[in-house]
Amino acid sequence: MDKPSFTAMIGQRIKLLRSIRNMSQAQLAIALGICSTVLCRYERGKQQPSFSLIEQMAKVLNCSLLDFATPGPEGLQVSLTITPR
Repeated sequence: MDKPSFTAMIGQRIKLLRSIRNMSQAQLAIALGICSTVLCRYERGKQQPSFSLIEQMAKVLNCSLLDFATPGPEGLQVSLTITPR
């Protein structure tokens, strides 16, 4: 079985991190100022987000930039504390 592409891996990580935060695609898209269909394309690995957007996602999702590139859930650095906005 082939390894997923970098774009697909980033998409899987976005979806996982969003799910950990119990956010819908629409909620994350609004927080990022993008269309939910674009976020869907990122999550499906059809399009790669810019580095600056990944930085913004890390802030919104309260996680490390490394969380987007480290394969496997064991590599997550995400803080599971909920911070009020």
